[in-house]
Amino acid sequence: MKTKVYFSHYIRGLKGDAYNDEEQNLRGAMFQGNFFRRLFPEQLDIYIPAEHETIMRKFIALDQYDIDDALKIDCAIIDDCEVVIFFAPGGELSEGMKIEKDHAEAEGKIIYEYQQLTHTVIADVYNIIQDGVV
Repeated sequence: MKTKVYFSHYIRGLKGDAYNDEEQNLRGAMFQGNFFRRLFPEQLDIYIPAEHETIMRKFIALDQYDIDDALKIDCAIIDDCEVVIFFAPGGELSEGMKIEKDHAEAEGKIIYEYQQLTHTVIADVYNIIQDGVV
């Protein structure tokens, strides 16, 4: 059975820093999330919000949806997952990621944060898959 993972990442980034380029953040998140998807294809069922960002932008442009709505949906998706991985290359979580983390903690999800993909991160994710712990 696959471990269901929510892959939290920057979209708008951190205010006033080098991580506020949305397109770059989305590409980076898809690269990172897909790396784990390819490395553990039989073990992970991973949801990457960046893969659905075009739809979200269309709803926002039509005034049918806002950032708070997006975070409510993200938290509902987290409810269906066992693990939440936070990819924060800027060294801290964005405001949206903090909301997702608070929700994940309240729901008792396994939480893992990292800034840069390393052998240790890969080993930690493997351990989460195998044992449910880092």
